[in-house]
Amino acid sequence: MKILHYISGISPTIGGIEIFILNIYEEFKKHGHEIEILTRYVDRRTKMFKMISEAGIKVHSLDVEHLSLKSIVRFKKSVKLFFNN
Repeated sequence: MKILHYISGISPTIGGIEIFILNIYEEFKKHGHEIEILTRYVDRRTKMFKMISEAGIKVHSLDVEHLSLKSIVRFKKSVKLFFNN
């Protein structure tokens, strides 16, 4: 099973979703799950991005400044259907 999580951006703040993902990733990995992150923007220069990448978590960036919430929800549903098949 693949788990896709959407976040609006990867930020270097402590206690953000990135830390949560890193903390639970090893447990999910033991059970054969993969985690992928879908985000509007990612700064690949940040320490947090490097930590996530080194852990083996895939990050997909839409890199679109103005993306409506409706289109994100639609995209998430189609991606979720793809990953659950």
